[in-house]
Amino acid sequence: MADGVAVYVYDFGLKGSGPEAWVGSRREGLRELFQNAFSAVWEGRAESDGFNALVLGGELTWRQVVILRAVAKYLRQTGSTFSQAYVEATLVANVSIAAQLVSLFETRLDPAYPAAVAVPTPSTTVDVPLPRQ
Repeated sequence: MADGVAVYVYDFGLKGSGPEAWVGSRREGLRELFQNAFSAVWEGRAESDGFNALVLGGELTWRQVVILRAVAKYLRQTGSTFSQAYVEATLVANVSIAAQLVSLFETRLDPAYPAAVAVPTPSTTVDVPLPRQ
């Protein structure tokens, strides 16, 4: 819309992993997750790629998906041989691991989490008395 032209979407289709994805208690939560992710992509706040399948498949927010996307891009910069498409497919095929990676990231690095919950960093020292001989 930067050029002043209004664009409207009149019809939109979406396929889930199966009919069970759209029924029961999950339905409303998935609707909100999808709407927020779609809006973020539409407004340019998120990318449109295979990682977005984790929104519905892993019930992650679009911001949580950004974490995984950023890690994949970082790995590419460090010389990893795994392509973004490969990482996308692997995480989508293993959504529970993807969710655990996001949880680990949030627990370790989100300042909103209490310090008592945070995992000790490698620089943490533990004083253990050594037995005398």
